[in-house]
Parts: sequence; C-alpha cells; structure tokens
Amino acid sequence: SGTGLMVNVANAAWVFLRHRPSLLPRLAHVELRSMLALGQAGSQFFLIQIMALVTFQSYNLVISHYAGAARVAEYSLTYSLFGYASLPQTMLFGYLWAAYAEAIARKDIAWVSRTFHLNLGAGIAFSVAAVLFLAAIAQPFIAWWAGGAVVPGAGLIGCWPRPGTCGRSSFTPRWQRP
Repeated sequence: SGTGLMVNVANAAWVFLRHRPSLLPRLAHVELRSMLALGQAGSQFFLIQIMALVTFQSYNLVISHYAGAARVAEYSLTYSLFGYASLPQTMLFGYLWAAYAEAIARKDIAWVSRTFHLNLGAGIAFSVAAVLFLAAIAQPFIAWWAGGAVVPGAGLIGCWPRPGTCGRSSFTPRWQRP
C-alpha cells in the first residue's frame, strides 16, 4: 500500500531536516573502502538467502519427481507443520548475533559461550517437545487443515522427527511402486 514507505520518508525528513540536521549524511563522509566492504558483506548475505531459498523451496519439485504429484500436498503440509517446531529458535537466534558480536568485541567470551549453550539447550528442548506434540496431533490437524482432502500416513509423520529418514522411509520412487 505504500504506507510504510511514506511513514519512513516522513520520519527521515523530520529527523534529518528538523530534529537533528547534523545527522544528515554528507557525500564528504563517504569512504569507498567502507562501501566496498559493506557491499561484499551484503553480497555474501544475499547469496546465503538465495541458497536458503533454493534449499527450502525446491522440495516440492523433488517430491513431485520421486513420489508423484499426488503426494506433494501430503509432504508439503507435513513439512510446513513440523517447520513450526524450530520457529522460536530461528527467530531468537538472529537477535543474538548482535549481542554475540558486541560481547566478542568486549572480549567477553565466557558470556558468549554461556549464552550460546543456554540458547542451544533451550532450543533443542523446545524443539523436541514441539515435535513430540506435533507428531501426536499431526494426522487429525492436517486433515482438519486441508478439509479432509489430505491425511498424511503414520510413516510420514513418524519420519519427520528423525532428520534424514524421510527420504529413505517414505519415498517410493515411481519405478519401484507396485
């Protein structure tokens, strides 16, 4: 709708032109070396995003190829549901990067180690609890979610909590199907 853009432009105009004109960026303060370093770091993050996009969004094509197009919805809905088990960990970890960087700059490695291990332990505990809960409700929930059109099998539900097993236990390539 453009509302966010208009609010940001109005905010920038008020800050730079009225409230704190001394903060207005000046061309004289631009350093080519810094711009190149920022561009290089930014391009690395961009490539990571592209790789994540390809990795996490191409599974429907793989499922369609090996298990058949009719099984895509079953796998996709199950994958989406179990993805919520790691959502809190994924959301919180990004915010800790800045804190880790600041602590490392202050040479407070003990805090980084303690916080990392606490975050990792809490994340694993929550994920295990969430996966067990989701495994218990997955079939009726997905059936309700999809209006009864899709009900994943117990074998498919049972393989999601064990990374790396779905491909071996649930996929039956077309050429091996009876």
